[in-house]
Amino acid sequence: MKKTDFEEVLPRLAHISLFKDFDPENENDKRILRIVYDNVSIKMFKAGEEIIREGDVGDEFYILNSGSVHISKSTLLGDNLALADLDDFMNVFFGETALISNDQRTATVTA
Repeated sequence: MKKTDFEEVLPRLAHISLFKDFDPENENDKRILRIVYDNVSIKMFKAGEEIIREGDVGDEFYILNSGSVHISKSTLLGDNLALADLDDFMNVFFGETALISNDQRTATVTA
C-alpha cells in the first residue's frame, strides 16, 4: 500500500489534539510534523479485528485516519463494558497511555 503524501496528512495531524499547538504554516512546526509523519506506518484493520487488546504491553499508539473503532474494557466479573465508539472525523488517537507509561493496555480497541 502506498503511503499517503505528507501534504495530504498534514491537515489531519494539525487537528489531532496531541499536535494542536503545532502550526502547519510555521516552517519549524511543519518540520517537526514531518518527522512524526516519517515515523508513521499505515496499518489497515478489518471490521471486528482487534487493534489493541486489554492487558497486552503497548509499544505504539494509533491515529485514526479512516473508519471507526469501538473501545471496551473488561469488568471484574469478566463482562465486556463499552466505553466509546470513535470515528475518523473526530481526529482522535489512542494507545498512547501504555506507550508513555510502559504499562499494559487498559482497554480493547476493535475496528
